[in-house]
Amino acid sequence: SVSGIDDVARTLPKKTVLFEYALGDSSSLLWVIDREHRAMHTLPPRGQVELEVRRFRDALGKVGSGDDAMLASARSLYRMLLEPGADRLGKAETVLIVPDGALFELPFDALLAREPASGGAMREQPFVARTHATTYVPSATVYVRLSGADRSRKYERDLFAVGNPDFAGLT
Repeated sequence: SVSGIDDVARTLPKKTVLFEYALGDSSSLLWVIDREHRAMHTLPPRGQVELEVRRFRDALGKVGSGDDAMLASARSLYRMLLEPGADRLGKAETVLIVPDGALFELPFDALLAREPASGGAMREQPFVARTHATTYVPSATVYVRLSGADRSRKYERDLFAVGNPDFAGLT
């Protein structure tokens, strides 16, 4: 709902942008929200996103020999998942990611904001982590609730529990 989006936007700190994903069979959606702006973008379908995430993860597992494939995939995923909100991303220091499906397995900080530096070492590559702090949240609603939580709240009782269960009787 619009009021829910407004609640999220009001809760966001300055220089923070939220990217929330919903993967679908025929197309996927991305909501980009910051204090001043709300936008929705259409992304490729779930199958295409999952395929590219799998490619990226496979290349990450081949350290050294898979570097070119990893960099190409990191750039492709950036174009697919973050570039639609690049105008807001450019104004932010922190990115809140609300992933969906296979995106829970994707380290967004390792995506490439620009073309890979040709022949450059990994430390010279334009990874998202170089320009943005990335935080993952399970949902925008959870983020709003946690950011508004009163951390100084006092409870009626203190609890200290210790256990040493005996599971022998369960077999």
